[in-house]
Amino acid sequence: MQALGEGQYLRGLEGMLPTVLRSPMKAIRYGSEGVKDKTGIVVQDEVGAAELLGQAAGFSPSSVRNAFEGKSAIVKHDRALQARRSALVEQFAMAAMAGDEAGKTEAREAVAAFNEKNPTRRIQAMQMAQSVNQRQKRIREAQDWVYLPSKRRTDAMEAGRFAVPE
Repeated sequence: MQALGEGQYLRGLEGMLPTVLRSPMKAIRYGSEGVKDKTGIVVQDEVGAAELLGQAAGFSPSSVRNAFEGKSAIVKHDRALQARRSALVEQFAMAAMAGDEAGKTEAREAVAAFNEKNPTRRIQAMQMAQSVNQRQKRIREAQDWVYLPSKRRTDAMEAGRFAVPE
């Protein structure tokens, strides 16, 4: 139903059909629009006639599976790098906020190793300092256990007002 609501009529219809009918519908979609992921990004422009026949019979084309697996590997690798990068920045910020010089040194060494291995995703000293400043600002400006920018604070805080002791 969500796919139908988003204007993806063939994909929505596919989801409601039994498998015996879903496979031919998917083959029709692959033939007419190529292979797209759920966000509409084209994963494979064209699917060959033999692969479309196989899909209609219920066999997923190997080129399509391979394309999705490749996309998944890329996204997984990117997320892992971003998570590691964020963890290193957080490690430094927490040590800096605690006044832990040994922790800051350890974090800087880990950042240097990360930067050497991932030069296109370098963590700059300025970014680490900004992280500390932003965390301190969030702590300083938090009200009733929550930080929200001042423009969004008033109306949003009303939703949790029941939990704030008077």
